Amino acid sequence: MANEIAINQIVNDLVNRVGFSFFFRQMESTGASTEDVVKAYTIVVEVLGIKKLWQQIEDHQPRLSAATELDLLHILVRLARRATRWFLRNHRLNLSCETLISQYSQPTETLLTELPVLQKDQWRVLWSGERDELIALGVELTLAERLAATDSMFMSMGVVHTALASKMPVQQVTEVYFSLGEFLSLDWFMAQIVDLQPDSRWQDLARETYVDDLESQRRRLTACLCKSGKTDSSAMGTWQTEQEELIHRWKLMIKDLRKVPQSDFAMISVALRELLNLVQASVDR
Repeated sequence: MANEIAINQIVNDLVNRVGFSFFFRQMESTGASTEDVVKAYTIVVEVLGIKKLWQQIEDHQPRLSAATELDLLHILVRLARRATRWFLRNHRLNLSCETLISQYSQPTETLLTELPVLQKDQWRVLWSGERDELIALGVELTLAERLAATDSMFMSMGVVHTALASKMPVQQVTEVYFSLGEFLSLDWFMAQIVDLQPDSRWQDLARETYVDDLESQRRRLTACLCKSGKTDSSAMGTWQTEQEELIHRWKLMIKDLRKVPQSDFAMISVALRELLNLVQASVDR
């Protein structure tokens, strides 16, 4: 009886917070069962502190306008959707709520707390712009800072995953991860993917796939450099020398993308293929 009550509470919370279609969207994009979707959602809410953020939005003083509150809640729904999908894709065979919450919670909180210090210049520009927009809407500073970092909250799971797999301190893995993001403009590229405007269900699924692919390739590249056994700067230097040609091609593509007012699905797809070539060459080296 106690288990049934707990399950009903979780399902009710999930439907009330992220909508009934959440189940079907996750099942459609990952092939997971309803049970696994609920498990992954539960892990995400706990690890990323989403429930606390929801409460802060609803209890915000002074009260936010209904439109602003809805926009902020949508930010969290988007984060919950991406992060749930991430756990379904990366931990499908071991979706133990207790184990994964225990493994991810502390390193994730450490990473997110130190995010403004650990991150690089390009990220700070993007983050501070989004933060300032939220503050202009009347959102309290601390809440605005965390909501502006939701893309990094999503990416943080890959950092922790890499740290756990390589048995390295999360701060050390984070340094490599963020250095790659700065050097290859990956945070900017992620922002372009997020800003895509889908015209159909298939384009919506494509955008989700692009987000997953970018996160996966960045994580693979981070793990590759971490496994080299060298210091962060030495590993980056060696990698840049070995992959000079492909890095140059990637940077030219980013330069071209920056020239257009709005990236489209074809541009993002081609760019991701170029990034995949760079990552695969680095891993095979």
